[in-house]
Amino acid sequence: MSSKAAMIRLQRSMQLLLPANTLRGIVSFYAIIHLTRAEAAMALQEFARVLQPGGFLLLAFHGGEGEIHSSEWFGQPVAIDVTLFEGEEMEQYARQAGLCDVEVVERPPYAFEYQSRRLYLSARVIPRFLS
Repeated sequence: MSSKAAMIRLQRSMQLLLPANTLRGIVSFYAIIHLTRAEAAMALQEFARVLQPGGFLLLAFHGGEGEIHSSEWFGQPVAIDVTLFEGEEMEQYARQAGLCDVEVVERPPYAFEYQSRRLYLSARVIPRFLS
């Protein structure tokens, strides 16, 4: 068993309070949907900044175009704004952030889920090799 414990932190994705090259991986499921398009692009830049060379990003988001506002969720009053992204758009943000090996996979929603396509992006920071 490793002596290093996994670290879970909750922070603003556009302004992480971490030095560059700190994390081996980031998992962000459906958090980015609460950002505008410009903020999502900034978040991917920030993810790339704090990942170590060779570090991985796994991102999940709702597929589609435009934005959705909901005032009800499972019968409860809420105020939720969601941005939908196409896979190609998020892939472009990832590449612009300097991430490599970018892949996007898609699945249809399960019957009990909100009826939008689910997209998953995996990418990593370009590893630095010793010369």
